[in-house]
Amino acid sequence: MKNVFVILCALLLLSACGKKNNTEERFSALPAFNKVRLDATFNVYLTEDTVYSLTTVADKKLMDDITYTVEDSVLIIGSTRKWKWLTPTKNNVKLYIHSKPLKEVNPKETCHIETTNAVTSVEFGLVLESKTSEADLELDCGIFYYWMNSPSGGKIRLHGKVEQLRLWNDHYVSVDARDLTATTAHVENNSRSNCEITVVNKLEYKIGGIGDIHLYGSPPVIVEQEVTSTGRLVVH
Repeated sequence: MKNVFVILCALLLLSACGKKNNTEERFSALPAFNKVRLDATFNVYLTEDTVYSLTTVADKKLMDDITYTVEDSVLIIGSTRKWKWLTPTKNNVKLYIHSKPLKEVNPKETCHIETTNAVTSVEFGLVLESKTSEADLELDCGIFYYWMNSPSGGKIRLHGKVEQLRLWNDHYVSVDARDLTATTAHVENNSRSNCEITVVNKLEYKIGGIGDIHLYGSPPVIVEQEVTSTGRLVVH
């Protein structure tokens, strides 16, 4: 029995080593860009820096399929794989992107996006397409905006502080911005999920879905522009 246990441990160790050895890392210095477009499924880690670079970590069998280019100040990252079967948790590809303050990130496929430090742009935005994505963003900028171009789902978490928060939420996306302090905010929630926000001066809002807007921060000015569904403003 003891010998069987030893053999099993050895097999597990060899399997783990094999998986580790199959992972490859590639670094590329890049020309300047201020927007990022993601045309395939990736785990993305954004770092605000003084240089422009991309480090890709993936299984060796996936590495050569990853493409990237900078066009008109947009970093475009995709994949030549015929079948889009990659997911953020299986056969995932990790992208570590370093750049000066960005203007926008646009995931066109299912992605998980995180910041490793605060985004300090004058204006920074997240635009979702028709896939389910998640984002966890640390902000210290003038304006942050978010909207979607077509039906999608997912969750967005925001932290830090902004002068202006602009959210156009729809479909099945939830927004947790309770840990983001906004001086002013314009929020339109047409989603089936909730938006949580913290605003200190002024909130303008519209509700067109069954999802609520949960308001923290006790702003002295609250302007209801339009409510056309069962969702409501919940003041805490």
